[in-house]
Amino acid sequence: MKLNIRVLHIHYLAWRLPISGPQGWSLAAAELAVAGDNIKRIREEKSLTQQQIADLVSMHRSNYSKVESGQRELSVVALNKVAQYFNITLDELVNMESSMPHEVTVEDKTTVEQIKLIQELDPDDKSMIFKMIDTMLTKKKFKDFFQKNVAAL
Repeated sequence: MKLNIRVLHIHYLAWRLPISGPQGWSLAAAELAVAGDNIKRIREEKSLTQQQIADLVSMHRSNYSKVESGQRELSVVALNKVAQYFNITLDELVNMESSMPHEVTVEDKTTVEQIKLIQELDPDDKSMIFKMIDTMLTKKKFKDFFQKNVAAL
């Protein structure tokens, strides 16, 4: 099973606050209810039945119904199967309500937005960015200088 680095804390939670289930270690009770709600929401968005997901995790539909209502847990293995089926990570499945950070690109932002994003960086990272900009601007000035003076020869 290939695991994404972003899901490692889920495995930590499973060992820190274990609830054993029929298919192995499960998540803590608080995460179980959230996962059940998230699975239900995604399942309904995709117009899937409880039976389809129950079959996926090898569970009777009536028992699976308890998962969505928070009365029964799914093992981490079963949750991972569901996450893969929905093409999301286990972490996204469990933490769907929290805003997962997404990749930030500055190329499509205005100059003001780019500067604001740089200002949010840690001081060391911000300093590195400004040093890189200084280096690039200096390089451009030298390039422009040499092109202008070589053209004059």
